[in-house]
Amino acid sequence: MSRYLARQAHSGFRFRNKAALSGLNLNISFRPLSISISLPSKEREDSQKVEEWASKEAIDALKGFKKRFDSSKDKPVSTYYHKLDANQIHLLRITEANILPLGLSNGKKAEGQSGLEYEAQLRQNEEDVLVGHQAESSGILANGIPHRSLIRPTEHLAFFTPRVSSSSLGSDGSDTTFNPPGGVFTRRMWAGGKMEWLSRSRKNTEAMRVGDQLWERTFVEEAELKKLSNGGEMLLVWVRKEFGLLNENPIMIDRRSWIFQRALPTSTAEPQMSPAITPKPDLSSLSPPEGLLYPTLLYQTPANLFRYSALTFNAHAIHLSPPWAQQVEGHQGIVVHGPLNLSLLVRKWGRDIAGWHLNERGEFIDGPKGGKTHNIVSVKYRAKRPIYAEQPYWIGIDGSVAKETSRTNKEKHTILAVKPDGEVIMEATIVSWI
Repeated sequence: MSRYLARQAHSGFRFRNKAALSGLNLNISFRPLSISISLPSKEREDSQKVEEWASKEAIDALKGFKKRFDSSKDKPVSTYYHKLDANQIHLLRITEANILPLGLSNGKKAEGQSGLEYEAQLRQNEEDVLVGHQAESSGILANGIPHRSLIRPTEHLAFFTPRVSSSSLGSDGSDTTFNPPGGVFTRRMWAGGKMEWLSRSRKNTEAMRVGDQLWERTFVEEAELKKLSNGGEMLLVWVRKEFGLLNENPIMIDRRSWIFQRALPTSTAEPQMSPAITPKPDLSSLSPPEGLLYPTLLYQTPANLFRYSALTFNAHAIHLSPPWAQQVEGHQGIVVHGPLNLSLLVRKWGRDIAGWHLNERGEFIDGPKGGKTHNIVSVKYRAKRPIYAEQPYWIGIDGSVAKETSRTNKEKHTILAVKPDGEVIMEATIVSWI
């Protein structure tokens, strides 16, 4: 990914950048667009412009993709049903608690307590609730997360996983359901998206809960050819996933996009020179970028990435195999999952803004004890550059963007994942009821 994402321009606030996927001549929006071969006049003009610079392979791949999914904007490509089982949620919470624990029900960090000490306290508390003595006494170890307790926003990503055989996966281990045909544009990366919760009230009465039987319908919304700043080509694919309970009305819409590029020639996909993996990088000398509020320093271990891959049934080799990531795709190491970082950004907002925590039974509580509740309306996010296993990075609230409060009792916050040098890895904008 670092080969095709231009470096972020720094101006004003050190790591703030409004451009989506800067340097890609990429204008991503979240409007549902038809991908029918029959194009209106404006799109015909754009198509003619594309044919002026695009290769025959790229044009054929786009046409083949559109032909395959011609009616998929209104007709689902797939419909799956899944029970939100307690064991899967338990395993996901164990994994994420080790990375970024949720808050305490009895308040925030003590006066004089360092950030690292506070994180250690939170981690110890949550691990005790999920796998320690508290988990044993509450019955979680035997029975999992209690039935009908709330599913935290983004936890749905561990369900409705790809239902394809291993023999149908790509050479990189990825699900090829939405790959462009032709076998040319095979390098896939998660680019961005938007999640919307459609509850008609602030009380979030239609939230997902442990034990619910949900349906998921997947629609293909859009496919486009994009020209890179280096003259290369990529295909951008948008899908829409709708989730609902027993009735026909969706309670959540999850739009996401992938970019597909050509495989790197062997001569250019040389292994990146990177330091040997150590059990834990030195974090003591790192300071958060100026303007990042509630900063938390993270780094992902290969074990974290393996566990998240397993929970999401994702065999993509860039997350699991250093030789593949470095020698075939030109990365510095195995890549942290985009959905994992998205989940951590939402989790960070929930902990430090909304007061999210787990109670002694491992149930997710979506607000502070006796305080106001923030129910998420939407999360819009962009992946800007990769981060690799064992590389430290910060996540926090973007202090350069003032919190916005509307007349409809909604708040907006921007949450960032940032490298120590100030480069933004991922940005998410969260709108919530208050």
